[in-house]
This record gives sequence, structure tokens and C-alpha cells, in this order.
Amino acid sequence: MFSLKFGEWMPGMTFANRMKSTRVWSLLSLASLVILLASVFPAKTYAQGNDILFRSALFDDVFGTDDFVNDPFTAPGSSGWITHLGGDGPGTRPFTELGGLVPIYTPNGAWLFQGSGRITNDGKGGTSLVTTRRFIVGDFIIGGYGSYDITQSRNNNTFHQLGIGGEVLTNGLWSLRGSAVFPVGPQTQNVSSGMGALGTVYYQGNNLLVDGINTLQNDDVALRNISLEVARGLGDWSGEAFVGYYNLQGPGCGSTDGFQVGVRGYITPSLKGNVAVSDDPLFGTNVFGGFTFFFGGTGGRAPETLYDMLTLPVERTNQQVAIKNVQSGTFVPGTVVLTDGGVPITITHVNNNAMGLNLGTFEDPFQTLPATQPTDIVLLHHDSVFSNQSYTLDPGQRLLGEGDGNENSVFTDQFGNINLPSTDGGTGVRPTITAPFAQYAVYGASNTEVANIVIDNLGNTFRGGMMYDGMNANFNHVVIDGGLSGMEINNGTGLYAFNDVHFIDQSEGTISISGGSADYTFDATSTIDEGATPFYVGGHTGSITYDGTINADSQGLQFFDADGTYTFNGQFTNVGNNAGIDIGGGSSGTFTFVNTDITRTAGGSVINIADHDTGTVNFGPNSSIAATDGVGLRFNNADGTYNFESPIALNGGDAGIDIIGGSDGTFTFSGPTNITNSTGIAVNIDGGMAGQNANVRFTDLLIHQSVGDGVRAVNTDSVFIGFGGMGTNSIENFTGSGIFLDGINNFTLDNTTITNNGGGMFTINAANSNLSGSGNTAMPFSSNDGGGNTGTIQFNGGANTAP
Repeated sequence: MFSLKFGEWMPGMTFANRMKSTRVWSLLSLASLVILLASVFPAKTYAQGNDILFRSALFDDVFGTDDFVNDPFTAPGSSGWITHLGGDGPGTRPFTELGGLVPIYTPNGAWLFQGSGRITNDGKGGTSLVTTRRFIVGDFIIGGYGSYDITQSRNNNTFHQLGIGGEVLTNGLWSLRGSAVFPVGPQTQNVSSGMGALGTVYYQGNNLLVDGINTLQNDDVALRNISLEVARGLGDWSGEAFVGYYNLQGPGCGSTDGFQVGVRGYITPSLKGNVAVSDDPLFGTNVFGGFTFFFGGTGGRAPETLYDMLTLPVERTNQQVAIKNVQSGTFVPGTVVLTDGGVPITITHVNNNAMGLNLGTFEDPFQTLPATQPTDIVLLHHDSVFSNQSYTLDPGQRLLGEGDGNENSVFTDQFGNINLPSTDGGTGVRPTITAPFAQYAVYGASNTEVANIVIDNLGNTFRGGMMYDGMNANFNHVVIDGGLSGMEINNGTGLYAFNDVHFIDQSEGTISISGGSADYTFDATSTIDEGATPFYVGGHTGSITYDGTINADSQGLQFFDADGTYTFNGQFTNVGNNAGIDIGGGSSGTFTFVNTDITRTAGGSVINIADHDTGTVNFGPNSSIAATDGVGLRFNNADGTYNFESPIALNGGDAGIDIIGGSDGTFTFSGPTNITNSTGIAVNIDGGMAGQNANVRFTDLLIHQSVGDGVRAVNTDSVFIGFGGMGTNSIENFTGSGIFLDGINNFTLDNTTITNNGGGMFTINAANSNLSGSGNTAMPFSSNDGGGNTGTIQFNGGANTAP
């Protein structure tokens, strides 16, 4: 509790100064500790003649006055205490304090030596030393004191103050107290310094300037504190109500008057409490209060006589230095060229509505997109239209457009990030670029940014939006409309970040990513709408995280040799006639589709996964997969892990589930899987002549009115229907077998109804199957549903002994 941050190294402090500071703290701490230890030994009284003598633990005998003879055994002595004060006072903070007091009695009163150490709730230290002289004058105690306090601010600045005070005390009636404390040493100590742009930022030539600088100063200021208090006793209770006035003054704070009211008194003979409310213009209204517990001697206890009050600790509300954090600024006029890294920021201006010398300056902008410029920024002015033009970025360059209320910011050495000044008054529209035939509108480079432009290629059916390679790129508030391709990225590395980027109606592919290990992020405001192949990803590691929306009406997502991590958190809707999602070409990545809706009305597979070596494919419960034509879900040589929590509804055509071609993966369908009116096999798990080690699990499978077999499992490992005893499964109304098994290692059926199958409930080539290790017997299968209803189990090439 008494551990303080003594001798803390301050910025700019020399070693000698630090040692001096350490000695001061150490001496004050030692003095406080001596007073505290002395206080735990009470002053003793004993008789000698007609006088009462007092013996202190540290001092020689002194004689009391005749008044003490009237009440010889209630004379107070030394004391120790612990205080906790909660709430902020005027310039002060909550603290916990450990203190002590030692009296020296005189014939007409006493000397008091008081010391304490404290720690604030934010871990800062402080200490106080107080010397008091009190006189008994009739029915009054008149006293005066001097004080020395040290306080650390929240910002680790240390302040010192000296104080004087006076008091007039009565036993339970009126009391008057006054004090004045004055900071000594530096009254203002710096916390931080900086600059802020309160002037006007403007363009001149190819530079960015400001017409003045506002210097910002953040300081801690120690305040002079003068206070006056009047208190009145509260009847028989050992307490008083008080009202006070105080004045605070310091550099940058002016002079502030405040008022304070409160109550203090003893709850028990050793426990004192207080609460107060203060108000002033500088610190506002504050409520604070706390408790003090006295120990170790007779001093500090609830007083019963005037003499008991003689050695009560001095009531002080300013034992902490009042500190105000002051922030100020000084405007210094004058033109300043803004810099980044000590180099002036350079800007090329382009405005096709301008007339002039065509120099690329603010005063004479280029009127068409120029060749690659060496400047930091190429700024396209609002309402510009650049037809049949393109621009190639220099590494590290930014291509920025004005308009549509979007701001562009720039980092400056002087002020950090600031917004570029606008030339449109906030009313213009962002610039538009239309690429030349067979070209892209923008050719990128490493560490570049494209922001707040529209690329309109509706009439350009060859090439399109942007082509990039290299490392790191940012795209903000960009619209790419039409064209053959929205964006082509080759061998990208680092981070490509897309924020509020919109791709509309590309005819061949929206985003093509070939090679590289870059990470791609798309925020929730980004969109892909009405385009073909929203993503083509080939030969890529790294990651794609897409939080926006996708509305595709043709080919869906395509991944080939994709070995990264691909997460689609936003809404993906595909209603086209080709494959919704293609994963193949030796891909081993992890694919997660959180909110994906695919509806196929004709054409290819809803999902086609082929030659997927390892990795995982996850469809979340908020997704849905549906088809009314095509071939449904197809897995060919798929060796990964495939989890479908989403509902699956396949209705019509040959739409079903095919797991073929030597697929050795694990396939889990935990969402409801509904296959209706399939013209082929509803669930076809066929390893062919070579066989496969597929492990297939259905929790909730419904197959209805298919022409072929319901579930066909040939030369494969394991099939579980009703996995874990969960879900309701049904296979009905097939012209073929409900379940056809041939060369399967493990087959489990639970919670499943099989009805009206022209080919029988089961067709089992038992000679090629391991039926729970029982060879050619039919023991694992029962045609009795427990209610006396029986069906047909047909064994080809094996025993036909159904129980």
C-alpha cells in the first residue's frame, strides 16, 4: 500500500538529476515512515504533583496545563491511519493513503508532525509532510500549519507544492479553516506537442500546400489553490457539515472560483467518513468521498472534549496538487509545402473539361490521360470523361478521382492523414474512363491505389477494366461496368484490398486470378452483378475473403489448382445454366460458403468437384443448393472433406448426387437432402473397377419418384443413411431398387423408410460385399419393421436368408 514510484526516470532527465530526484523521494519517504512508526506508540499520561505529564515515544517529558488535570485520561496521543478517497475532486483523483501523526505537547497546546504516502487509482504516487502548531485559547483551538506535497499526474509528470493554513476549532460548534498552496518548481510540464492544420489546404502547381500551421501543445498545469471553509457541528454526533469556497489559478487556466459543500464525521470511534460535492467552471461538478480508519494510538478517535481535538490530523482537501491538463494551439501563418517522408507530395492533375497549356498542374491540367507520370498522385477531376483512353500506374502511385461525395486522404509529415481539397464543392460526379478496343482501362503496378472512378466498357466487348500484377494494391469506390473482363490479376503477392468496388455485367469473366500467393479481401459493400464467372482462380495459394454479394446468371465460381483458403461470407446467388461451383485441376484448398444460394435450371452441375486432392469444402446452414435440370452434385476423384449443412433440393432431369471416379474423400450431408423425379440414379456412389474409399454420410435423406435406383453403392468403402440415428430418411416410388449394394465394405441404415420399389427394397451382391463381417449372410438386414410388415431383400450371388 505504501509502495510509490520513487525516482522514476523522466524524459530528458540526466543521470545526476535522476539521482537528486531519487534522494528527495527517499528522504520524504523515510520521514513519513518514521512519523508513521512513531504514531503507533501512544503518548502516555501519568501524575506528578498537581500536574499531568505526557510521555511521547520519541520525545522527553513535557508538562500539561492545569486544564488537563480536570480530564487527565482522555488526552489524545499519536495515531496512524489509512484513507481511501473515491471520486474526482477539483483537479484531484481517487487515492489510497497511509499516514501517521506524532504530537509534542506544550503548556498551551501541541506541535503535530504529520506524514503520509499515497497511491492513486491509476497507479501514480504522492506524499505529504505537514507541521502544525495548535494553541488552546479558552474554549477554542487556534492553529496554523505548513505543508509540502508531491503529486504525480496521470501523464507521469511530478509536481511539488508548498502550503500554509490556519484553523479555529470549537468542540462541536463552529469551526473555520483556510489554506493556500503554491506550486514550486515547474508549474507547467509538457505531455506532447504537435501540429494541426487549421489553415487552408490547397493545390499549387504539382504540390499540396497549407497557408499556416497551428502548433498544438498538451500540458499538465499545477494550480495555485486558495480555500476557505466554515463548518458547524451536528448536535451530539461527532461530525460536522461544511461549506467552502476555493480559487484555482494557473497558466492557461485563468482564475476560477468554486464552491464545495459536504459532511464529515465519525461512524465509529475509529472510523471516519466524509462526502462532498464541488462545482467550478474549470472542472465542473464532482462528487467525492471516502473513509479513514485510525489505528495504533489514541489520537484520531472521535473527540469528546476540546483536548481530544488538539491532535486530530489537520483537515486538508488539497493534499494532492490540483492538476489540469491543458491543450492549446497557436496559429502560425505562412505557406508550407506538405511532405511525406521529408519529400514534397506531388500531384498530376487531369481534367478533360479544362482549357489551358495542358501541363498537368492544378492551374493547367492535362486534358486527356497522360503517359505514366512520376508523381505520387494522379488526380482525375470531377465530371471528367476519358473516352478511348487508358492509364498505366507507376509503382507506388495512386490514381484518384473526385466526386460523388467521396473523400481522398493523403498522409503528411506535418499533420498525419488529411483529406485532399475538393475542386467540385461536393457537387460533382466521379470521372469515367472507357478503354480503347482490346485494352484495359487501367494497368496496375505494385503498391498502388485506384479510387473513386468509373470504368465504363459497355461498348467494349474485348478486354475491359483493369489488369494487375505485382505486390499490394487498394481499390476504393470503383465501378467497372461491362467489358469482356472486369479485372485480371497475374502472379499477385501481398494484399489486394477491395472496398466498395462494384463489377457489373462482364461477358466472359469478372475477376480472374492466375498464380501468385496474394491475399484478397472484399468488404461487405462490394458487389458482383450479372456477370459470367464471378471468380476464376487458377494456380493460386494465399486466400480470398469475400464479404460482399454476388448475383451471377451464367457460369459460377471456378477454381483450378487452387491451394489456398477461400471464404465467401456474403450472399452468393447463381441462377445460370452452367456449373454453379467448379473445383478441380488438382486443387487442395479449403473452401467455405457461408451464405450461398445456387439454383440450376439447365446445363451442367450445381456443384462439380473433380481432381480435388485434399482440403475441405464447407457449405453452411444458411446456404441452399437447388436444381431442376442438369446433373446435380458431381464428385469425381474427390479426395478431400466435404460438409453440407445446407438444404439440398434436386428436382428433375438427371439431377442427383454422383460420387465417382475413385473418390476417396469423406462426404457428410447433415442438412436435409431432397432428390425428386430424377431420371437417373438419385445417389450414385460408384468406384468403378478400381474401387474407391469414399465415406458417405446422410443425416436427413428424402428420395422420391426416381426412375432408377434410389441409392447405388458399388465398390466403395462406407455409406451411412440416418447417420447417428438422427433425421428422418425415406426412399420411395422407384422402378429400380431402393438400395443397390455391390462391393461395399460397410453399409448402415437407420431411421429410414423404403416403400414401393419395383426392383425391391434391397439388391445386394453379397459375394462382393462385407456385411458387417458376416460374409454372405443377411443378418445385418431385416425386412420386418416391427409391426408385422415385411418386404423383399434380394441377394444376387449369395445367401438369401433374411431373418
